[in-house]
Amino acid sequence: MPLEIIRGAKSKGRVKLVLWNDGKVYTALGRRRRRPDVARRHGSLNYLRSGFEFERSLLDLPSGTYRVGIIQKSQSGLVMCTRGLQLVVGEQSMFPVR
Repeated sequence: MPLEIIRGAKSKGRVKLVLWNDGKVYTALGRRRRRPDVARRHGSLNYLRSGFEFERSLLDLPSGTYRVGIIQKSQSGLVMCTRGLQLVVGEQSMFPVR
């Protein structure tokens, strides 16, 4: 993965949103957020900081279907989670689809 895509995700508490389609990549730097509801649901404090938030306008993204990834720091280095999510941008929809 090119360095410019992962830059910023190494900082403590930071995560990076990655959207890509047709060879073009768009990113947004975000922050981890506390999710006490998720920790309660799973019965473990390991999930307390499982949330994240990003601010990025979709207005500059060309219409299309984008794969979604989240880059975050783990004990073994940087990891990217994709979970098979897609984001459809355009006139038809702006909601995540599976």
